[in-house]
Amino acid sequence: KETMMFCYKDPGSNAPAIVMDDVFDKQMLNNMIKEIQEKVPPQKAEHMSEGELTSQKDTRNSTVRWFMDAGFESILRQSIDVANYVAGWRYDIVKPEMLQFTEYNIDGHYNWHTDGQGDHHSTRNWSIDEKPKNLRSTKDPFLLGTVRKISVSVILNDDYEGGNLEFMELGEYGKIITTSVKPKIGTCIIFPSFVNHRVSPVTKGTRYSVVAWYGGPPFK
Repeated sequence: KETMMFCYKDPGSNAPAIVMDDVFDKQMLNNMIKEIQEKVPPQKAEHMSEGELTSQKDTRNSTVRWFMDAGFESILRQSIDVANYVAGWRYDIVKPEMLQFTEYNIDGHYNWHTDGQGDHHSTRNWSIDEKPKNLRSTKDPFLLGTVRKISVSVILNDDYEGGNLEFMELGEYGKIITTSVKPKIGTCIIFPSFVNHRVSPVTKGTRYSVVAWYGGPPFK
């Protein structure tokens, strides 16, 4: 049976994640930033609060643009499959949701949160609404009955300060442990969706990333 426990730690940062450098070509990512900004209008980023999607700047301050690029996602999926095996998770996963291009300007941040819980009460049901109200709703039939299991953040640039992806865990004797992954262009940071994490405030420049979630049946 599947389990939500994990032991893998990135050797460089000791974060509970697989960190893969140079997965994507730098010029490819530069072109992606320009193309998405030109073609896809930005939206105010939302987050879950008391079971519903909402937008509160003190919790999450960024914009997002939703897109899908088959070539980009194919490379991403290969990285996910390798990480899923190497880390020992071996989670049963299916296709991802839409890819999320995220832009954090100065003071942009996303406070501590998880991307999904993985239990049977969190499975996605069919939504008749044009826009799903929470993470338990979907208009994609391929995602019915699934939960988020693996999250990935692709760093599109590193010419900014702050904006680190940080993780929080409960260590031995109840000690809270935080770790941080230093941004590097072309890097994929892959981790279980139930891990507590945040994006620290950007202090200089603009942080661009692509975030994706790969789901599957709930844990047993």
